[in-house]
Amino acid sequence: MKRFLKLFLFLQTLILSFLFVNSIYNIYEKNNIINNNDVAYQLKDNSATNRGALYDELLHKKTPFEFIKNDLKSDTITYHVFKSTNSTQKEYAILASDISIKYFPANKQDFQDSSGIFYTNPGFSMSSKPDLAIAQVDPDTINYTQILTVNGINLLILLLFSLIVYFIFTSTELKKITVKKMIGFSNWMISKEYLSAICRLQMGFFMLTTLIITIYACMHQANWLMLLLILLLCSFITVGLNGLLIWLSQILIFNISISSMLKNSNFNKTISRILIPAKFLFIISLCFSFYYLTAVLNNMNQVTQRMEFYHSFANHYTSDGFNSDIYEKLLHNDDERNLFSQNIKKLYTTSNNSFLVDDSVFQVGDELKYLLINQNFYLSTIRDKIDGKTMHANPHDIYVLMPRNDTMESVKNEIDEDLTVTYANYDKFYGGEPQVNQKPIHTHYLYYDNKLSLEYFSSRMGEFNKSENPILIVDNGAFSGLFYADLLNSKALHFTDDSLTAFYELLVRYQLHDIVVPGSLLTPFEKEIENDQFMLSNMSFFIVIFIVTTLFVVVFSNKIRILANRKKYALQHLLGFSFFKTFRYTIIFSVTLIFAFLLLAIFIPISLLGASLLLVDLFVLHWQYKQLIERKINNSLKGE
Repeated sequence: MKRFLKLFLFLQTLILSFLFVNSIYNIYEKNNIINNNDVAYQLKDNSATNRGALYDELLHKKTPFEFIKNDLKSDTITYHVFKSTNSTQKEYAILASDISIKYFPANKQDFQDSSGIFYTNPGFSMSSKPDLAIAQVDPDTINYTQILTVNGINLLILLLFSLIVYFIFTSTELKKITVKKMIGFSNWMISKEYLSAICRLQMGFFMLTTLIITIYACMHQANWLMLLLILLLCSFITVGLNGLLIWLSQILIFNISISSMLKNSNFNKTISRILIPAKFLFIISLCFSFYYLTAVLNNMNQVTQRMEFYHSFANHYTSDGFNSDIYEKLLHNDDERNLFSQNIKKLYTTSNNSFLVDDSVFQVGDELKYLLINQNFYLSTIRDKIDGKTMHANPHDIYVLMPRNDTMESVKNEIDEDLTVTYANYDKFYGGEPQVNQKPIHTHYLYYDNKLSLEYFSSRMGEFNKSENPILIVDNGAFSGLFYADLLNSKALHFTDDSLTAFYELLVRYQLHDIVVPGSLLTPFEKEIENDQFMLSNMSFFIVIFIVTTLFVVVFSNKIRILANRKKYALQHLLGFSFFKTFRYTIIFSVTLIFAFLLLAIFIPISLLGASLLLVDLFVLHWQYKQLIERKINNSLKGE
């Protein structure tokens, strides 16, 4: 049994070390990516234009600074740390395999496309410009208590499992303990001896794993000193808790029946009676723990699916606002305004990578069910879902797709008016002249079956939204340029490109780079995605931990039960009792619970785990009976 206890302690040490590294230390790393004691600041008016002006001011004052962005194109968490040339930020690696840091020189485009949080010297103050007023902020971090909240039930179950393992170990040592008591050892001396031996053993395992992990961290240029301190602190706490559990399990030492031990009974039968219900209680408790885990993991699975959806927009870029000073002057100059309008429309109509989906501009009546889209969005997202046909890309043809059971006769005239006149001459709202000598715009009404569900970025809500059976207005470039400028400014119009730099070069090609501030469509969501992904990475391993620990408890609790009653079982075997007859009450109870779990699985699928564990328990009990009774019948009759 001592070999198995050593194996259990070693396994427990590995599990807890892995937990400390992949939760507490990983949170420390994540919350301290900027490691030079700089303080986080952010603009009070955090617009992209102001971020650009702030960047210029920081360079002008030669202020050292850093800022962080997340690479949402990667399947793992990747931090892009941008630092000025005079920054004191040290470059280091992160220990976790699914988290990495890449360092880049600071640049204006990425700073404008960030959250606006930057790090610089404590007590930093900006100029008196009202637009550049800043405030010290607390950057979004993961609280250490979140790990305890998520994993608290699991840690409690692990501690209870450890207690029953120590209880089993103490049970196997009762005969030796009896001998020690007979030669004069006191209960406290015996308890102290076992407690000291087990604590020294586990501390040795912790020192070994800590040394290996620290060397690994040092070789990979991680923050090994903080890792060492965290592991040492957690090791002492764990050994202390284990010492308490061991002491609780040794209450048996104070209740040993010396007469029973002298009769060659290795185990007190009371122990067997305690272990049987305790084992079933732990299995049921484990099922509830897994039910809790499943609920959390289901939520995380939804987040994962959401991230996959986000990844589909990882290469989509749009405007993060217009340069207000230039844009306001432009609107008051007819020639510049007309040139800007033409360039925006050229960008939209000649680029084959433009995507338009808007739910705010075009709405008829009180129903928010209209989506204005372009041909690219229709072909890439919608056509296959509704078995639609390819439409002509004629800019003078607008297609209106509606659910088959939707009637629009009462609003068709209003729709035609907006599509063919109002938005076609949208520039006049900014003082421009109505378009003349243009071909008439025609609207075509088509129908699709009611089975369309769309996820898209909602310019009206500022977040991703889902729409069921919307009315789709497919545009091919029929409207005026400033109409598309407003759509670009609201992020309804976005473009696919290889990088932010490539999108900026596209704006340069159409002479829009001085006005349009380029940005990623996903920048506002990167922190939410990153935090959810981080929490997900720290939970999955608990499933394996508890399955292994439960199997360990099942095997040894059955072994103790059989050894405590081996004489009785051996005599029953000689009298012709089969395994099923000997353990009929246990089998009936287990089968009843299995059926109960199977019925419960209709509503709570994780209950299948409880049924599986009970089935494994019966197989293990049968195997232990074969090994300890049938194959060693003579030893069993002697009580050895």
